[in-house]
Amino acid sequence: MRDNPAGKENSENCVEDLPATVTSVKAQKKRSDRYSLFCGDRFLVGVSASTLIRFNLEKGVEITPALYEQIATEENKGALNDYLLRLLARRDHSRNELKTKALQKGYNLELIQQAIEVLDEKKYINDQEFARKFTSDKITIQQWGPLKIKAELHKRGIAEKTADFILQDTANDLELIQICVDLAIKRKRHFSRESDDFKRKQKIAAYLQQKGFPFEIINRALPEIIDRLNAE
Repeated sequence: MRDNPAGKENSENCVEDLPATVTSVKAQKKRSDRYSLFCGDRFLVGVSASTLIRFNLEKGVEITPALYEQIATEENKGALNDYLLRLLARRDHSRNELKTKALQKGYNLELIQQAIEVLDEKKYINDQEFARKFTSDKITIQQWGPLKIKAELHKRGIAEKTADFILQDTANDLELIQICVDLAIKRKRHFSRESDDFKRKQKIAAYLQQKGFPFEIINRALPEIIDRLNAE
């Protein structure tokens, strides 16, 4: 639940009809882990099994506006936690990514921060490990340069110091130089069309800069790239 305190299945006018005494509790047909509370024939609220147990929601319990809001908050926490865990099941996320996506879904910022802290404590999320895996994958699989990787880490809320440390620890110069060489050779037909050596170097350097490699790495890779192009 975000702005609708008792869940999508609940009546918007439920709070106006409170207090009300629960006369029956029924398991929902489509979701066996959720329950509907009624006062006579009138639907009051839908809750999860954990909320039902926590608040001892059973026949005879009076649902006051205050209790309704407590139930709403608990349901919000459960829905938010389920949403964050679904995101993490698809792929690793940084703290900031989770916060941004949850905010876009309409969840309350305070609840989001609390939920993320719990996930952090349980070691479901770790920004440093996220940055390390992200950097390793982008270098080895997609052959991105460190500048592009750093920019993407920044977008995902990774602190600059953390990004610099991970990049320095993960990407050594020799590996980056080799990646530059490999990238350029993959486009050898394109670069070989340029007969002027100086212009060819300029085109290669511009291409590698777009890939996120710093000038000092490109400059060190260029001699081998030119040798390989001339030899093939």
